[in-house]
Amino acid sequence: MAEHTLSWDTYLSGDARIRTGPQEAYRIRMIGTDKAGTIAPRIDGNDLGAIRTEVAGLQENASNEHGMLMLDDLYYYMPPESVLEFDGTSSDTVRLKGEAIDRPSSRFESSADETRYDEQGEFHYTFVQGSVDVSEPINDNVETDVFTLTPATDERYEFDGLHEVSQSSDGSYSTSPGELALLFDMDGQQIPSQFGDDAIVGLDIESLPRPPTDSTVQEGFVYGGMEPNVDALSVLGDQTFTAFVRNTSGGSLGSSPDTTTLTYTATVRFRENL
Repeated sequence: MAEHTLSWDTYLSGDARIRTGPQEAYRIRMIGTDKAGTIAPRIDGNDLGAIRTEVAGLQENASNEHGMLMLDDLYYYMPPESVLEFDGTSSDTVRLKGEAIDRPSSRFESSADETRYDEQGEFHYTFVQGSVDVSEPINDNVETDVFTLTPATDERYEFDGLHEVSQSSDGSYSTSPGELALLFDMDGQQIPSQFGDDAIVGLDIESLPRPPTDSTVQEGFVYGGMEPNVDALSVLGDQTFTAFVRNTSGGSLGSSPDTTTLTYTATVRFRENL
């Protein structure tokens, strides 16, 4: 075993390139950034999935109560003499937390570390996002697709993390509870398929802050986070998954000629080469 395994928490620039020495290894357990666009880590040339601040913030603070992305069993492993780099710029910041292994007994401190290193380029957390402009007024029961995904044959996406929706208008409309619900569709079949009252089984977008903040909704919505029996939304190769928003208010929303912009962001577990 290693002589020491130490806690590690550091900030790096978005264009950093770090090479580990012959007597050090790292397990990266959490990651965050201040970049609102995409930034992706890479270890030894393997892309580990893009992130952005809405799903992986630098800290838990007033403007992003969710904080860093916890990688759980999909942690990143850096063996001795490996290279970590990011595709951002010097003005971006990335935060990493995890374990620093001093003098590991071999290149891989455990079989789990070797497995993660071998698969992390094709099995990791990332995010998906879609946006749509909707003309106001939005009539009752009108549905609007905000995101569509059809994975390649050898890919799988699992939606079991953070779900976020923002709504903004170039006029005066601002959503209130009970007005807009996020719903899902798989290959043309709504999920769940047998429930008629979407005002109940949908996800009210007032519960899906993008991101959660001190001045809006402080707790983000993690799919199945409080319900242990909830199935992850798994999208397999060649299936078509759609996230759409429906007006469930019972009336029209907003006023002509204004436009509402809806943006959907979700954390996913991505796997390829299945």
